This record gives sequence, C-alpha cells and structure tokens, in this order.
Amino acid sequence: LGFAVTIIPEVTIDGEDVNSTRIRELVAEGDVGTSARLLGRPYTIRGRVVEGDRRGRTLGFPTLNLDPENEMLPAPGVYAGRARFLDGAGSAAWLGAVTNVGRRPTFDAGERIVCETHLLEFEGDAYGRRVELQFLSRIRPEQRFPSVAALKLQIAADVQEARRLLAAP
Repeated sequence: LGFAVTIIPEVTIDGEDVNSTRIRELVAEGDVGTSARLLGRPYTIRGRVVEGDRRGRTLGFPTLNLDPENEMLPAPGVYAGRARFLDGAGSAAWLGAVTNVGRRPTFDAGERIVCETHLLEFEGDAYGRRVELQFLSRIRPEQRFPSVAALKLQIAADVQEARRLLAAP
C-alpha cells in the first residue's frame, strides 16, 4: 500500500516501562513526581475557572475552582504546583499554586470531586478564564478536620510547604 512500518523498542526509564497505562496509574495514585519523570514534564490539566462556594475567601485562602476539560484528576489530596492563565492579562506567566483535589470532607459529604487552586501571588477576578495547572508534588492526602480553625491552620502549613517545594532547585 506504499507505506512502511518501523517497530521501535519499548521506552524505559530506570528499568520501568514508560506507557500511558503506567502514567495514568501513577496519576490516579497521586504520584505526580514519578509520572513527571516518565512524562519528561509535570502532569498538567487545563480548565475554566467556575463559580464555587467562595468559602476559600472566608478562610483567607481564595481559590480558583477549575472545571477540567475532560482531563483525569490526580488522587484526592493537596499538591504543590504552578498555574498560568491561558487567556487575558497575565497569561503565560507561571504562578506558584497549592491545589486541593477532593470532596472537601470538612464541609461536604458528597461524592463530587472538585479541583480548587490557591495561587500564591495573585489577587483578582479569574471567573471564566482558562487555566493550565501543573502538579509538581503531593503534599498530603485529603482529610477531614474537626473544625474550620484546624483546617485554616493546615492550609497555612500547606501553603508554607508548597512555597518550600517550589523554591527547591
């Protein structure tokens, strides 16, 4: 039929097969560090910022609630990463981010998984804007807190840990 087929060997890194199934498994487990090593870049999703409960503002940590564009979210937990706007003012500049993926068990008992990101160096309205979000390191699994005050203390610690991780070479 006029075309040639070339069989290439399986790609491996440190003796591990690099394939989409393995990468999806790692992301589903929250192992974004290993998935980044196999991908050659951080695991990244894109989505539009949508209206949330505005609860993050009352806690002192406003968040962008992301509606992912048919993308797989990593395992529930808190992640250090980077985000950038894909449209409008400030697009293309990467900003440090702390992202929570999960059900928000301190407030909700529902099954809906949300992706909410606190940008470390951003103030402003981002509703309707498209965002690209990199997951660089998992800080901790999702957990329920006994009070809003306990949650606020943990978020502050998560932000400090994200700053430390993002500053590391």
